Amino acid sequence: MSTASIKYRDATEETIIKMASVGDMEALGELCNRHYEAVLEIVRAELHNQPATISAEDIISDRLELAVAHINAGWGLPDNFVQGFVESAKAEARRVSRPDADAPDAAHLIHHPHPEDIAVEHARHLLAIEIFRGLQPRYQTVLWHTLSGATNADIAELMGVSVNTANVLKHRAIRNLRACWDSHPVSTTPSGDLMEELLKAAEAPDEPVEEEKLAAAKPRRSVRVTAPVAKLNKGGRATVDMRPAFTRPEAARALAFA
Repeated sequence: MSTASIKYRDATEETIIKMASVGDMEALGELCNRHYEAVLEIVRAELHNQPATISAEDIISDRLELAVAHINAGWGLPDNFVQGFVESAKAEARRVSRPDADAPDAAHLIHHPHPEDIAVEHARHLLAIEIFRGLQPRYQTVLWHTLSGATNADIAELMGVSVNTANVLKHRAIRNLRACWDSHPVSTTPSGDLMEELLKAAEAPDEPVEEEKLAAAKPRRSVRVTAPVAKLNKGGRATVDMRPAFTRPEAARALAFA
C-alpha cells in the first residue's frame, strides 16, 4: 500500500493523527504508509500455520474501515491509535485462526458486516438506518467497536472512559437499539435480519454494572458536553463542527438511557 504524502512526510505522528481525526484522509494515508508493512508482518505472524479464514491484508483493510467509520462518526482517533490498531488487528487474527472460527453453532461467533457495510445494508430500508443513526454518537461508536470484537477494556481505552462506564454504555446502547427496533414491526423487511444480527452481536456475556450504585453517586452541576464532528465543506476541505452531544446532570447519569 503506497499512500505516501508529501504534505505530511516530515510531520510528527501526533500531528498526523490529529489531522486524520478531523477527516483528512491524506493524513490517514500517511499513517498507513508509515506502518502498513510492519503491521502486515505482525498480523501474518499471528496467522502463521493457522487455518485462518481471512488474509492478513483483509484484516488490516477491515481495521482501516473501522477507523474511517470512527472518524465519520465525529469521534476522531485516540492518541495511541497506531498501538490500538496493531492490537486490534492481532486480536482479529487470533480470532479467525481459532479451529471453530467457521462453526455455525459457535456461541461466540457472530457473522456480521463491518461498520461501513452496515450503513450500506441499512440504506436498503429507510426505517432501519434511521433507527441506527438516531442513536447517540457514543452509542453508535460503542456498537461499532463491539461488533469488531473489542472488549470493554478496549472500548474504555479508545473512548477515554473507565471499564465500568464502557460496560454500562454498551448495555444502554443495546437497550436503546432494541427499544427502537421493537417499537416498529419491521422484522419481516430485508433489513430485519440485519438488525437482529446486530442485536445478537452486541449481546455481551459479561454482567452489566449495577446501575443503582451508579445512580447513588453524588449529583453534580449540569455540564454541557460537546463532540467534534468532522465534515466536508463545499470546497471539499474537512472542517470541525462542535455540536452538543449530551447533557450530564450528574456524574452517574452521564450516559443515561434516552
